[in-house]
Amino acid sequence: MSFSACLRRDFGEDRWNDLVDRFDEAWLWHRSEFRESVDFRFEQADHSFVVLDEAQAPLAIMPLRLTHYRALRVIPVRTLRSIGGPATANGLGAKLRSRILGFVHEHVLALASRLGVTDIEMSCPPMAPALRGERCPRTNPLAWVGCSGGLAHTWVVDLRKSEEAIRKAYASGTREELRRFRREPIDIRSDLGATGGGTETFHELLVATFGRRDLRPHSLGYIRHIFDAFVSRGLARAMFLVRDGEVVAGNITAIYKGGAQYWFGASRYDRMGGANRMLVDRQIVEARAGGIEFFETGQACLWGDDQPLRGISDFKRSFGADLYPLFQGTIITGPKLHASLQVLEASRQPR
Repeated sequence: MSFSACLRRDFGEDRWNDLVDRFDEAWLWHRSEFRESVDFRFEQADHSFVVLDEAQAPLAIMPLRLTHYRALRVIPVRTLRSIGGPATANGLGAKLRSRILGFVHEHVLALASRLGVTDIEMSCPPMAPALRGERCPRTNPLAWVGCSGGLAHTWVVDLRKSEEAIRKAYASGTREELRRFRREPIDIRSDLGATGGGTETFHELLVATFGRRDLRPHSLGYIRHIFDAFVSRGLARAMFLVRDGEVVAGNITAIYKGGAQYWFGASRYDRMGGANRMLVDRQIVEARAGGIEFFETGQACLWGDDQPLRGISDFKRSFGADLYPLFQGTIITGPKLHASLQVLEASRQPR
């Protein structure tokens, strides 16, 4: 059997999304809407493709983007990135699946050579049905396409328990803060996101949050795309916390195929842990009520000297979350430039 690759734009957006709906290894990050939701700071071009057999039947999909950026604002770098990684059709035999992924490997390497990229980065979505719960693989699936290293971890809440059992597993500090905050005159609203009025409000919260960290926030157009392509279509839920008539915090959770993931969070003022916990708690409860089985609260930071990151990780863990693998991987195609960039990056780290 021989295989061929068909670009997503030639295959068709609707046909592509139908495969994402059907393939258990695929999740929301594979859908065509998401290609406009990746990192807005870099110039990018879509090279996503479908693997077809001799009868033109689709056997796998591979989201893939060429990213141009300047390392240290000077050195031009090209990299291929796949948020989601390859997703194969359900029910394939081990031998056929191995051959398909071998084709993906060779095709991506040829593309990297033609485009002159330094490396190829991939990651798998922990909330895909084939990657969560009891079906979670014991080894990195990206090894089959030639990736090395890159295993990280994320926090995941199992929602297949009762609401009472889920909340009982929360950290004691989180339970206490939720009890205290419930006594305040607050209101949690999702209608702002549903009606489209939440776009500007959420962007205001995001600008305030990023401003406290001296970081560049996402553009209003970017947030508008999130609300138009995901929130308004039921692929994400936006919630806002209102206190004394003022929206003081908001967050967005992605929802798809029985899995949910905390996506964005923002607050108007500093030190609003209680408000943010109230929103995550409500997202968890609403997700469970809607039939969601697992809720990913976000990537874990288990060690290191970055105290803010450790604090964020502890916040995500505090909802009774368990540690799950976050499968990532890299194929280095320009070893000299890649090694030089690694050395330069290491030299910039504080000692």
